[in-house]
Amino acid sequence: LPAPDFVWANDGDYGYGLFLPDAKSAAWFEANVGRIQDPFLRAMAWGALWDLVRNLALSPHRYVQRVLDELPREQDETLAGTVLGRALYALERYVPDAEAAPLVERLEPLLLARADDRALSYGLRKAALDAYLGSARSPRARGILKDYLAGRRRFEGKPIGQPTRWAAVRQLLLLADPAADSLFAREQRRDSTPEGPRMAFISGAARADSASKARTFERFLADETLNEEWVTASLGAFNESLHAPLTRPYLRPALEQSEWIRRHRRIFFLPSWIDAFVGGHASPEALAAVDAFLAQNPDLPLDIRRRVLQARDELERAVRIRAAGAAG
Repeated sequence: LPAPDFVWANDGDYGYGLFLPDAKSAAWFEANVGRIQDPFLRAMAWGALWDLVRNLALSPHRYVQRVLDELPREQDETLAGTVLGRALYALERYVPDAEAAPLVERLEPLLLARADDRALSYGLRKAALDAYLGSARSPRARGILKDYLAGRRRFEGKPIGQPTRWAAVRQLLLLADPAADSLFAREQRRDSTPEGPRMAFISGAARADSASKARTFERFLADETLNEEWVTASLGAFNESLHAPLTRPYLRPALEQSEWIRRHRRIFFLPSWIDAFVGGHASPEALAAVDAFLAQNPDLPLDIRRRVLQARDELERAVRIRAAGAAG
């Protein structure tokens, strides 16, 4: 009998474990994933490709390329969101910097086209807009963010809403755009809602300069009037991966505050703190800093050690994947 196109050991997704396809099946999935008609099997095929990336059996560059090829045809909102989210994560943490730029050049117009495509569902368009706001890099993309803020560009025929406006301002601050500070101040004046101060604090944490990082980190720990939820919500902006050179000096001090945080903050704050500060990095130097902290603190409480080890595992994976990509 002829061999099948692929063999999938976890048909129906009844198994709980890691199911990596063999080389021939993996090659078929990579070439044909977008043409699989059954959305459940298509989702599992995409999941298998992602597992291959995370286990160094498929380059993240090739994975992102396939997402860029197939995303325009994907109509399932949940699957499109999952696949796009993983592609953005791969670009941020796994793809070597030299390879990321041309992929971002393809991604930006693709997302913008999906956001404007009235033939797509609202969910698909809004997900594309949100992804565009969070991944804009090029001068053209920054200009489009400013067009949204100025009302020259609209979504669904209307000006973008307040949360989306803050997302655009935050991205411009993150990129150190020359107009970012003035747009930030304008948005503070514009947003008179109770949520305005919180959104301003979160966006301000994304500023791309060492003095701002130092002030924000000090407030995280020393400002007793600062709302704890505001800190939690701003940790991702502070530890944006593009700012890794700026935030690297705070990695060890953040870990050293773990026991104090466990005593003085609510139960879910500590995991968010550790995950954000470790997760903002993908370099061997950051991994060495985490390992040095663990080695020099053998009496660290077990729950904190386990949480740091969890975050370290993802950091080590990113370092290995990036090294393999650079070598290959």
